[in-house]
Amino acid sequence: YPVILTEPDSDRALSEAILNLSGNSDKMRLMSETGKTILKNNFSWGKNAEATFGFIQKTISEFNLKSNVRN
Repeated sequence: YPVILTEPDSDRALSEAILNLSGNSDKMRLMSETGKTILKNNFSWGKNAEATFGFIQKTISEFNLKSNVRN
């Protein structure tokens, strides 16, 4: 993936990276298109609903197991 890494917790490194990117429209376009593709392929309302439903089912199952142990 086209990414820009900077030194952690460095305001200067981050600002330099942003300024460098602002002068490179080809890299900005590539990063934008890649980001859109990643989102389209990996995130959707359907996938979000499935993950949420799975989480709820797991939580209910764990709750029921703990309730049975207490009884």
